[in-house]
Amino acid sequence: MTNDDLFSIGKAAKLSGVSTKTLRYYESLDLIHPKKISEENGYRYYDKETLLLIPLIKYYRQVGFSLKEMRELISSPVWVNHYNYLLKRRDEISHAQEKLNNSFNSTDDWIEIIREGEMVLQNRDDQVISMKYYPISSNYCFLTQQYHYNFKESIINLDWMRYLEKQQLEIAGPVILKYDSYSEKMEGKCKYSTILQHCLQPQARLIDFGGFMALNSYHIGALDNIAETYQKIINYAEVHKFIIGKECYERHVIDYWTTQNSNEFVTEVIIPIVAKGEIVCKN
Repeated sequence: MTNDDLFSIGKAAKLSGVSTKTLRYYESLDLIHPKKISEENGYRYYDKETLLLIPLIKYYRQVGFSLKEMRELISSPVWVNHYNYLLKRRDEISHAQEKLNNSFNSTDDWIEIIREGEMVLQNRDDQVISMKYYPISSNYCFLTQQYHYNFKESIINLDWMRYLEKQQLEIAGPVILKYDSYSEKMEGKCKYSTILQHCLQPQARLIDFGGFMALNSYHIGALDNIAETYQKIINYAEVHKFIIGKECYERHVIDYWTTQNSNEFVTEVIIPIVAKGEIVCKN
């Protein structure tokens, strides 16, 4: 090879579409090396074969290969190595894409929850009791626990987090607490609650939420006086002759996850309807 077949680092950079700094960087990573380094002045010279590695390196970086993988592929003479590395990389990308989708869905759900709470707070003087159908929503993680009326620990729940991590489950949406008896919840006698949250990975162990008509109202403010909102719902049911069931739900819209100001808490209280008739509701 003659000197006419070699290119200075400036010429090599121009031909390959990268900067001289990038050529030196690739050399520091042991990806490419100049064909000749002048003993007199240290100038670097590259041949065409070396420059043809640049498009490969760019593509390897686009695919997301590690430095170690790029070195091995550049020196590999067989196509099967590329095939195996690409299969492995595709699996990595698929997993990363799933994680990214879960992050997006969790973020999007949280934004919508806060928007819901904001609308309730803006209309805090117009809170009403309403009848609403809750369609069946699938894939809810759940865990029944002892309940001690420690509201913060019930919502930011350490046992719940450990359970989800152990099962490798990721959740989104508001915390929902189910109680077997609204009267016991109101009277401070409730001993157990079931926490539910929507799961992002469908699995057989999950349950549905909804599939019922219910009376509901948003409770605004601290949770220690939420019984007042329950009583409003009960009074409404009696006046309109709704027969309500025993169980109830508290869907936490704005809570300790979003603010430490309990005056801004928004909690949807839900009591399913059993029937509509002339019988006064009983618990």
